[in-house]
Amino acid sequence: MITRKAAPALAAGLRLCCAPCCGNTAVSDRHGVLAERAGIPAGVFNVVPSSSSLRRGQGILRKPRVRKLTFTGSTEVGRILLKQAAIRS
Repeated sequence: MITRKAAPALAAGLRLCCAPCCGNTAVSDRHGVLAERAGIPAGVFNVVPSSSSLRRGQGILRKPRVRKLTFTGSTEVGRILLKQAAIRS
């Protein structure tokens, strides 16, 4: 799932923040290592672990530089993030 969303963002020259589920960070961490080995500059592909997907998403949405959010996860958290994203627009 990460690669499917990260590849187009990187190809478009965008920075991205991968925020894995609190119990599933191994794959995301590995992607971060591979991005670094591939020569992607620091700060372009970011892995941000957290103990709460919802709090992390809310924190990301508060950043004025964030203009797009893509989410893969529970419907419950997705609906909350959608509402918060709509308030920002």
